[in-house]
Amino acid sequence: MTNRQFLHMLATGLTVAALTAPALAQSLPQAQGEVRKVDKAAGKISLKHGEIKNLDMPPMSMVFEVKDPALLNKVKVGDKVVFTAAQINGAYTLRLHLDVHRPASCGAVSLKQKIVTKLLIKYLIYLFLITKN
Repeated sequence: MTNRQFLHMLATGLTVAALTAPALAQSLPQAQGEVRKVDKAAGKISLKHGEIKNLDMPPMSMVFEVKDPALLNKVKVGDKVVFTAAQINGAYTLRLHLDVHRPASCGAVSLKQKIVTKLLIKYLIYLFLITKN
């Protein structure tokens, strides 16, 4: 395999990842909740939430692990939040957390999506430059 073939395969993989990651996150149904407690040290948040359809969970109060602990700096007790959740390695985890001051329909982009997009752009530019020479 040549370097050019490898870079082409890498760029193709990054393209697929960049295009499918938002779709997978969007495929989970959104739920609404109210923040009851924020535990930054443990990386957890306690929510009183409505039904979470993908987990077949009725409305209740419970603790979630947070995939990105930096999200805990954006919320406080009493905030109304919109989120998606999944069960990851046996723990209920917030997978996508939208800013409490933003409506759910605004199309928030996660940090991971931004990083993947930037890497993809850099690799595509690199591929363009090496194929041009």
